[in-house]
Amino acid sequence: MHAKHVIRKQKKVNLPTGGRPDDFYKNPEAYGGKNTLIKVDETHIDQLYQDLLPSRLFQFGTDESVALASKLYLGAEVQLLLLQTHGLCGEP
Repeated sequence: MHAKHVIRKQKKVNLPTGGRPDDFYKNPEAYGGKNTLIKVDETHIDQLYQDLLPSRLFQFGTDESVALASKLYLGAEVQLLLLQTHGLCGEP
């Protein structure tokens, strides 16, 4: 986690105080909380991703625009490789 700042001790609040958010998460009992985390096997999470997430969730564009971008990218790589092979651009 990234929350490393200390939250000052306060009275009359319903949230934990007097420590870092990481501490509250890792050791809630020390701050008047209760550990209610449930351990989940990562294989179950992976299976849920496969079953429930759309295959193109992280695709930015239509199928056609992604195909075109892929062709252009591959073409640019080939051109760069040719330039490098002939010593015209950077290392081969």
